[in-house]
Amino acid sequence: MVRLIFFFLALGMLAVRCGSPQPQTKNALLPYLTGEDLTELDSLEIRSFLTQTIYMAGGQYEIQATPITLPLLEREARELQRERGLTEEELHRVIDHNRFTYYDERFCADVQISIVKFGQVADLDQWKMELVDTFGEHYNLRWVDPENINGPVVTYFSGLYGLEKKWYNQGRICSNVAIDRTKGFKIEAIPSFVQWPFPASASLSWGIDIPETYQEYRGY
Repeated sequence: MVRLIFFFLALGMLAVRCGSPQPQTKNALLPYLTGEDLTELDSLEIRSFLTQTIYMAGGQYEIQATPITLPLLEREARELQRERGLTEEELHRVIDHNRFTYYDERFCADVQISIVKFGQVADLDQWKMELVDTFGEHYNLRWVDPENINGPVVTYFSGLYGLEKKWYNQGRICSNVAIDRTKGFKIEAIPSFVQWPFPASASLSWGIDIPETYQEYRGY
């Protein structure tokens, strides 16, 4: 659990350094969805491009999401093959299993959340996630294997009034339906608590224009 969270933190820094802070256009996103005309990138570079980050609650909540795509699954499987010496048959079994579990007939994404001050929303079950397609239809996204999640990792940082807590948590969310990803989509994050007067939800967007309620990080 801790190892995965620090992986997401490293990925987040890479995404901020290399990626665009705005949602990608459909044309730029397409190769990362289909694999066509995609240059030879490793899985971390693909994740960096796909990852979107948004802040809400006046910057106290940070939500980072990476949609699971077929090129990403294939790159990760081939990297696993090199690490563990898998045969071609074993490689294709891994790809087929992961494609069936996290891609075919469903939509999945990896989500990492960090919280300052409001530890009551640090657990994943305090976050409702919805998939929104290009037609505005909403689909429920469920946390995968929530019973195996150990809970948030707590760290401390120097704030204006001394040491403050920061909670990190991560998991994978999946829908029970598939959508046409090439037309664009959004993930809407809805925590159980947001202090007044900030919006109660925030959207991360891929290939769809940013909604007017998009809330930039204001650093407080």
